[in-house]
Amino acid sequence: MKKWSAIILVICLSGCATIRPSAKKNATGDWVSEKSYLESELQEKDTQIRDLENRLANYESAKSNSTSAVKQIAAPIKVINPSIGVNIKTVQKALQKSNYYKGVLDGEPSIKLKESIKSFQNSNGLKADGIVGPKTWEKLKRYNK
Repeated sequence: MKKWSAIILVICLSGCATIRPSAKKNATGDWVSEKSYLESELQEKDTQIRDLENRLANYESAKSNSTSAVKQIAAPIKVINPSIGVNIKTVQKALQKSNYYKGVLDGEPSIKLKESIKSFQNSNGLKADGIVGPKTWEKLKRYNK
């Protein structure tokens, strides 16, 4: 019984380990210092919130910028002037038969196809812009048989 009394006495004299120093002061009636402590804690938390809001705004801005950059990179590759009335697969076949295109005949525009068109245009004395227009198609269509 004396053992328990001693333990209880030690706990009462030392106070609970979870009480902040300012809370111990409250027991003595020092409410002013507790108020100051809480106000400084509140200011610190407000600062942390503003910092987090700024970080979030910066993240959103960076995300928006990277999304627009991806959209620019993923912009469609123009390889045919619509006025000539042929599709991409037809151009691919003609370039393949003329030995300028070694890619897949999938009807999809690609960098490889654009480079093949430029190479064909260079070899045929045309402006090498990588777009099949009327002049390029006039020379290329003979391979489309």
